[in-house]
Amino acid sequence: MLQSPTLLIQNLCRPVELLRMKKSNNTLSGSEEIRLDKFGGTGKQSRIRFDTLLEGIQIIDFNWCYVYVNDTLVGYERTSKEEFLGHSLLERYPGIEHTPVFSSLKSCMIHRSKAQTKVEFVYPDLSKKWFQLSIEPVDTGIMVLSLDITTRNEADEKISRANHLYSHSRR
Repeated sequence: MLQSPTLLIQNLCRPVELLRMKKSNNTLSGSEEIRLDKFGGTGKQSRIRFDTLLEGIQIIDFNWCYVYVNDTLVGYERTSKEEFLGHSLLERYPGIEHTPVFSSLKSCMIHRSKAQTKVEFVYPDLSKKWFQLSIEPVDTGIMVLSLDITTRNEADEKISRANHLYSHSRR
């Protein structure tokens, strides 16, 4: 039985620890397992290690669906894991496909290359934060590590302004 692309994506975007994809004749049947332990350690140990990292982690599959997010990322995003898992990146951030950061994500997804980029994230309340993103290919798609660099960015800007003022005061 053929499934519509929308239904197929909904089936693949489900919040489970063990994603079972069934393949045969371009439909879902047969069985293949994708485990979080491909990223190091085994099941629960990996989740604990990932959830306690300083960096936010998001694992996005080839359909742009969130397979895993850690507690740090959830804190950065000011939301819950349920808001990510079972949803696609394109659902969460309408229009992201037209941004430079998506170009980096897409390049990594397609070419299986690593990338780093800096992005300013604007929250619904219009507050802003800067993040350093490290994007890497993994068996299930891509893994994005996010580090909040807002404080460092603000310090760099203050130093730059001070240097600019100092250079003009010496003339």
